[in-house]
Amino acid sequence: MCAGSNQIWLTCLDPQMLVDKYVEYAHGNRLGDRRIVLDSTLLPDILAAGNMRVVPPSLLLERSLATIRSECRIAKDLDQPVLILIFGHGDEYTGGVSIGGQKTSDAPRLTIASMKQAIGKDVDVGILMTSCYSGCWIVNPQLSVSAMTAAGPENMSESWAKSQSSSRATGSIYASAVLQALIKMEEPTMTQEHGSTTCVDMDDLISSSTYAELSRVIYRTLLDDVDTMGKHHDIKFSAQNDSWETEWRQRSGIPLGPYKERWEMLRRVPVDTADPCTNRCPRAQHNETSPSQASAKFSYGLRGSSSVRGLRGVVQSMAENYMLSFPGRDSFAPNVYHYTFRNMVLGKVVVDDDELVDLFDILHYRLSGMRLASEYASVLSLPLPDCFCHDTDAWIQDILLAGRQHDPAGQAAREKWKHYKAIHSLVYNARIFDAALRDQGWSYAKPLDYLAVGLVESGMTLEQAEIAVKKLQACK
Repeated sequence: MCAGSNQIWLTCLDPQMLVDKYVEYAHGNRLGDRRIVLDSTLLPDILAAGNMRVVPPSLLLERSLATIRSECRIAKDLDQPVLILIFGHGDEYTGGVSIGGQKTSDAPRLTIASMKQAIGKDVDVGILMTSCYSGCWIVNPQLSVSAMTAAGPENMSESWAKSQSSSRATGSIYASAVLQALIKMEEPTMTQEHGSTTCVDMDDLISSSTYAELSRVIYRTLLDDVDTMGKHHDIKFSAQNDSWETEWRQRSGIPLGPYKERWEMLRRVPVDTADPCTNRCPRAQHNETSPSQASAKFSYGLRGSSSVRGLRGVVQSMAENYMLSFPGRDSFAPNVYHYTFRNMVLGKVVVDDDELVDLFDILHYRLSGMRLASEYASVLSLPLPDCFCHDTDAWIQDILLAGRQHDPAGQAAREKWKHYKAIHSLVYNARIFDAALRDQGWSYAKPLDYLAVGLVESGMTLEQAEIAVKKLQACK
């Protein structure tokens, strides 16, 4: 959180403990510019700033809201903007963000209503969020702030893919886009790493310093320089009191700083030699391996796994069926469980009894959702295989990549994507799939995505799809 020059960071994890346990944290595309943002050499300077507060998990949300109330009062008296950065898992439909807690089932939620109460009135507030469904905060009329969110109200957020040497993702793709955009605003004449000039119009950039321009630069940076599937993020922006033409630092609260210099001071990590089909850099050369083929290769490696008796054997079997069902990229925030599921199947990890029960509930929820999606598709006679056998993520990636082409086929793909988004929104708002309960982990998007793909592939118009969805609502 930043109020003027004052910065306060709240966390429930001691950074010294994290460094001792994991040694280092990286940020960025594993096949591109990835740098170490936390290790034993950086930690002393971070702690010396004296602005990081480690709070017990059970108190983190309460302490965060208290800090927001205090800083907003100070900012109002000093006529300064406040920037609030929120990192956590987001809930489907409400956009509530998990803050603290020991595990998913007991994590307190930061809600739009509690944030509104903490901010108060007549304060210029900027909010940046990387959580799933964070776009809910943009469309909610209760909250008048300048906000930037990593996902739309119906979308999951996504991190860079894990490296071969680590089980951890390497930061938010959206955060990378914001960083690169700020560097462009700072140095409008910069060129890309490969020597080509940025796709952002430099003349417009130099002549404009508004919040609207910052928003545009972030959006174009995500699509043109950072992620081949940038449109899938559905990033959102809002301006407090619709003041889009206000100077962007005042409107967003983002302080002026030498971002490029600071980024380049960090130690660079060598390019990872992992499967290049996961490369998400628009300017890199793409491998011909499709997500479907990559999943098939992984599936082959799972076959033959032995099971054990009792619940442990049941959960391991469920995990194997789940990982064979094209469950989506590990980099999607709700798919944090994939690492554990995969290692269970491969016999690389043994979970304790309490975690085993949690994993059973999570797997049961996800497998049941795919079964329900298959039943819905059967009722409507949609031209798709069973949900367990359909690589929905590959279908989406194919459409988005085709839509980048400047030819009739690219135009057709963009129209198809537009139709998919409209139908996806229709299915999402019908709520024919249940959000996860607290003991079922994070809501799983594949069943909904699969049904939306089926409706598109059936050739239905939006009006026909609406009738079909109403039929499913009657069946639910």
